[in-house]
Amino acid sequence: MTPWTNFFTVTGEAAATLAGLMFVAVTFGSKIVTPEVEGPARGTFSPIIHHFMHAFAISCVALVPGDHTWLIGSATIGVAVVRLLTLPIVYRQLKKAEELRFHVERSDWILQVTLPLAVYLFFCVSGVGYVIGSAWAVYGIALSVFGILVLGFFAAWHLLFWMAARL
Repeated sequence: MTPWTNFFTVTGEAAATLAGLMFVAVTFGSKIVTPEVEGPARGTFSPIIHHFMHAFAISCVALVPGDHTWLIGSATIGVAVVRLLTLPIVYRQLKKAEELRFHVERSDWILQVTLPLAVYLFFCVSGVGYVIGSAWAVYGIALSVFGILVLGFFAAWHLLFWMAARL
């Protein structure tokens, strides 16, 4: 993983910084989260934080010194499985938001369900590939980390406009 040190350092720093900024945004936007919109708001805020924290976690694991193929592969698979298991919750929260007549757009479904599903499935495949020693797998893990960071960034930007419209 030594050739990838700079990449995982930068992605880890970016993920940690963006997660911190999300805490600031949620704090400033807390006035618009009333009890009746708490579920839909949680369905929007939580996936973004999860994306950033998962990118941070995998970047940290990739930077652990030494030969630790099993650790990187299993951490990548583990993070992906956890997120894949929580995607139905996000789906239900978006459905509830639609039923409550909140403004749920196609982009909400794409940013919160469809693209995360694709990226986390690719995390799984790349993690398995890494454990079995496939040469392409490190590129798959790197692409997945970058993809989830970009996805989190766009979802956060989308959320920022949603919050600004309500303040």
